[in-house]
Amino acid sequence: MRVITGQEDFPVRPSDIDASKHLFDAFENMETEISAGHIIRLMQQKGDWEPFTYGELNSFYQKSCGAGHVGSFTFNHLLGSFRVFRRGESYSERLDVVVREGDEKNDGYNIQDKDVFRVTDQFVLRSYMSGPIPRMKSVPQAETA
Repeated sequence: MRVITGQEDFPVRPSDIDASKHLFDAFENMETEISAGHIIRLMQQKGDWEPFTYGELNSFYQKSCGAGHVGSFTFNHLLGSFRVFRRGESYSERLDVVVREGDEKNDGYNIQDKDVFRVTDQFVLRSYMSGPIPRMKSVPQAETA
């Protein structure tokens, strides 16, 4: 896992991912993929894989959901681990595709508006590979832990 700082020249840019459609099979959980789409659209608005606060993300989420929406943004397993069901098997997989600065557990508890988050290479590559845009780039391999 490699945290994307926004300062390096990571080959896949936010604009390379079509987040206007569902990111099928990117994270093997529909709710997780929906949450990832919101983060990608925020990064597209910022123009790069910049760090973001929960308050900033939640405000973006509220605006994108429209008037009358009740509820706050949830990461839906983008932080820490969750149970994956695949081909009749069930197992826990630690994704850590979004990382909260200063939180070694990265468990998603007690999130505050000022908390700063960054995405990892796994987040970017999973999102990119699931999207409907034709593959025009040579995609790098994600770093393993």
